[in-house]
Amino acid sequence: MQSASTSTIALVGALCFVCLGLLFLARAAYISRLGSIIETAYWGPGMFRYQKWNYGVLRYERTCLRWYRAMSLWPASARTFARRDILSVNREVMQKATGAIKPVREFDCMVTLTVKTANGGQQTEYLLMDLAAYHGFSAWLEAAPAGSEL
Repeated sequence: MQSASTSTIALVGALCFVCLGLLFLARAAYISRLGSIIETAYWGPGMFRYQKWNYGVLRYERTCLRWYRAMSLWPASARTFARRDILSVNREVMQKATGAIKPVREFDCMVTLTVKTANGGQQTEYLLMDLAAYHGFSAWLEAAPAGSEL
C-alpha cells in the first residue's frame, strides 16, 4: 500500500514540475510576442534581495520601458522606466572578460540611468546591453527627449 502512495506522490510532483515548465515557456512566448524587446541585464538598488546582475529583456513602449526578468513566472514587468523619469543616460563600452571567470552572457556596453524616484529624489540604475541594442535605446530616447511629456 505504501508503494502506491509513493508512486502517486512522485506522479503529482512530476506533473507539477511539467506544469511549471509549461508556464515558464508560455510566459517567454507571451513576452517575445509583445515585440520591441532586447536582451539585457539589470542592476538597481533595492530591486532584489541580493544585489547582483539579473538577466532579462527590455521592452520599448511609447512612454516607458519595461524590464522583465528572464527566470520568472510572473507575467508583469519587474521594473518600469517612464520616459519622463529618465533624467540622464551614460554609456560605457565594456572590455571583454578574459581568464578563467567569465560571465554567462557578455554584453558590449553598460548604460547608467539616473531616474527620478517617486519622492522626487534621484537614483542610479544600470543596464548591460549590446551596442546595437544601445543604438536602438538611444533612438527611443531621442524620439521624445527625456523629461518631456507625451
